[in-house]
Amino acid sequence: MDKLKKVYFAANKIEDQVYKVCKALGAVAMSVAFLAIILQVLYRYVLSNFMNLPLAFTEELARYCLFWIIYLLLPVCIKDGMEAANTYLPNKLKGAAKTALYLVVRGLCLAIALVAFIYSFSTLQTYWNFTSPVMQLPGFFQYGPVVIGMGIVIIRYIIEMLGFACGEIKPFESVGQGGVE
Repeated sequence: MDKLKKVYFAANKIEDQVYKVCKALGAVAMSVAFLAIILQVLYRYVLSNFMNLPLAFTEELARYCLFWIIYLLLPVCIKDGMEAANTYLPNKLKGAAKTALYLVVRGLCLAIALVAFIYSFSTLQTYWNFTSPVMQLPGFFQYGPVVIGMGIVIIRYIIEMLGFACGEIKPFESVGQGGVE
C-alpha cells in the first residue's frame, strides 16, 4: 500500500506540473482569441468605414484557440471538481453503495475518454493533410487538441483511481465542488 501511495503522490505531483503548463497555454490561447475577436469587432463596426483590410483570419484563429482552450483545460476542470455533475445520488448514498457507484461512474468516464482518444487518432489521421481555409494551418491545429486533451483526461482518471485505491481520495470527493479545496 505504501508503494501505491508513493506512485500516486509522484504521479499527482507530475500531473500538477503538467496542469501548470496547460493553464499557461490556455491563458495564452484565451488572450489570442480575445484579441482576435476584438479586432474583428472593431474592424466590422469601426475600421471598415475607413479601410478595407482582409481580416478573415481572426474568426478562424479565435475558433482554433477555443478548441485548444477546451481540451487543455478539461482535465484541470475534472481534477478541480468543476465539471458538470449531479451530486444528489452520491450525497444520499453511504458506504459500499457509494463506492460501487463511484467505480461505475469513473469506469464509464474512463471508457468514454478512451473511446474518444482512440477515435481522435483516426480523425486526426484522416484530416492530417487538411489545411484551414484562411490561415492554411495544418489539420493538427484543429484536430490535435482532442488527442492531447483526451490523453491527459485518461491520465487524470488513472491517477484518481490510484488515489482511490490507496485511500487518499474518497468517492466523489471533489465532484461538483467547483474548485473548492
